[in-house]
Amino acid sequence: PDSEILLLELGTNHPGEIELLARIAKPDAACITLIGPAHLEGFGRIENILVEKTSIAKGLNADGTLYVNGDQPELTEYAKTLGCRVKTFGTTAGCDIIGTDLASDGLTGRLTIEGRTVGVPLPGRANLMNVLTVWSICRDLKVALSDFIEAIQTVSPIPMRLAAETIGRMTLLNDCYNANPASMSNALEALSRLSGQTGRRAVFVAGSMGELGSLAAQLHHQLGHQAAHAGVACLLACGPFAPQIIAGATEGGLDADACKFFADTAELCDKLHCFVRPADIILVKGSRAAGLEAAVDVIRRMAMD
Repeated sequence: PDSEILLLELGTNHPGEIELLARIAKPDAACITLIGPAHLEGFGRIENILVEKTSIAKGLNADGTLYVNGDQPELTEYAKTLGCRVKTFGTTAGCDIIGTDLASDGLTGRLTIEGRTVGVPLPGRANLMNVLTVWSICRDLKVALSDFIEAIQTVSPIPMRLAAETIGRMTLLNDCYNANPASMSNALEALSRLSGQTGRRAVFVAGSMGELGSLAAQLHHQLGHQAAHAGVACLLACGPFAPQIIAGATEGGLDADACKFFADTAELCDKLHCFVRPADIILVKGSRAAGLEAAVDVIRRMAMD
């Protein structure tokens, strides 16, 4: 009864779901953080994802505002055809709300908003953009920037969403709740920065990404290539698209001996002890179906032994 603001996440994996949910929610403000290749099994093409996500505007109240990522020109241009008030946030000139000097060490980050440095106690560049996204709405709600900066210092990662744990000498980046190409890239960047700053070995426990349709093999191959370029020293890949991940990694320059294939999570868990070292930085990430929290539990037990 004391709440003044309700924040809802609307999800979709098939056309029509966002509009239906938006018409139920009737928001005063709606936000689109990113258009990326996810749930392609249900949408076919990324252009259809753009149409689906922007359909949130159909549920906006008459004087509502749609906030969109201004770093994606195709999103901005399409949003402005929808007949509602649109505001853009991003890092590029021309955005209504601009963040600059985004920097992350892998575990924490910072950015500049309206001349003020905002420390962000969350890993990954994507969380810096999330902070900018939230500020774009809070600003219109008349929240003072100083209060916003203070509040940001109290946030912590959601479990299994790029949550960092230090266990003995080991650092675990637990991001096993879900995965798509964009979130994989963000997690690998965090792993790369943390490994580069500490000089410790980067290990990537990679599960397959779900619902990518006809592009699944190609996108998993690209993931492996990204892992190699992120400085991953040991790649442990499991699931139906593990061969494509490994092929991409070796093509990207990672030694074949540093890549290991596992048919499923159970086989991976049985063999983890053969590949993980006490001071490693380990990223564990895959789609929900991979169930990689089982691997996280094994790693925790190993680190505490």
